[in-house]
Amino acid sequence: MKITPTDKKILALAQSTEYCVPKVTKLAKKLKMHPATVHSRLKKLRNEGVLAGYTTIVNSKKCGKTVTAFMLMNVELHKNVEEVGARLGKIKGVQEVHYTSGEWDLLAKVKVDSLDDYYRFSAENALQLEGISRTMGIITPKTFKETSAIDL
Repeated sequence: MKITPTDKKILALAQSTEYCVPKVTKLAKKLKMHPATVHSRLKKLRNEGVLAGYTTIVNSKKCGKTVTAFMLMNVELHKNVEEVGARLGKIKGVQEVHYTSGEWDLLAKVKVDSLDDYYRFSAENALQLEGISRTMGIITPKTFKETSAIDL
């Protein structure tokens, strides 16, 4: 299926929290609870920050994002790791940024259309980001599991 510009607009909105809501009635039926109880518990979980939001899961490969890569980065001495990580997180294609322990300071997960796009991301964004002293990229040819679900 070719993803049209209209499809992209729909998918972008569908991924935002305000347009993605749980089906309280279905949850209540499955849990054998009253819908009002489920609704109030969900509201409480949201208010307490336990439930950060809702999302739509989009198949990145079907949308042309065929390259998944992880980039390890070191932050220059005396630079603020949190500031560098926050700026990194604003770059298009970056899905996740993590502070790490050990030899590297940051780990970023990147999804792009092609290896050429990954090269451009690396050369024009990550390597040019103020505060980054060194990088190492890892391209993943196959993903066996990817989820944002938390095992409870």
